[in-house]
Amino acid sequence: EHKFRDGVNPVEGMHLYNCVRANGLSRTLEVGCAMGTSALYICQAMRDTPGDGAKRHVAVDPNQDTQYKSIGRANVARANLDDCFELLHETSYAALPHLLRQGHRFQLIFIDGWHTFDYTLVDFFYADLLLDVNGLILLDDIKHKSVQKCLKYIRTNWPHYAYVAETPAAETMATFRKLRHDDRDWNAHVNF
Repeated sequence: EHKFRDGVNPVEGMHLYNCVRANGLSRTLEVGCAMGTSALYICQAMRDTPGDGAKRHVAVDPNQDTQYKSIGRANVARANLDDCFELLHETSYAALPHLLRQGHRFQLIFIDGWHTFDYTLVDFFYADLLLDVNGLILLDDIKHKSVQKCLKYIRTNWPHYAYVAETPAAETMATFRKLRHDDRDWNAHVNF
């Protein structure tokens, strides 16, 4: 038996679900699987989205089998959504560059991993490189001071992203749409 912890709340889950459904997405990635609640919303949205093409959700979580005793993967399997689910048992700083080298591309990336400024920024940096133009990055737990600081940096220094302020989950989760590839000067910086 597992006590529920470390998962998206229903408002955040429905925001993930609606982002996938409304945009007809079929290639998604998340950093941090934990109890699998975000994966359930994302995979169910893919299943509910019309279309015959391949649908794939990749979750990166080095602690799934240890700290979480595989409950996230088990919850996805119990919901019969494991046909579009892949779990990578690696840290995000190892898995994301590997996915990039393999040429993977995603339409939505959900970042809910280690909540320090540096880890969050590294996750966002690689997410940008893996994301299609017009894709979405959702950054969870923006009430954490370190994530707030990272959010401020991104909003100030990444002009190739639009911050989507009006979402049902805006109080706890930031939503960004990629407008174009990174075209900043090599030494670009705005104080934040």
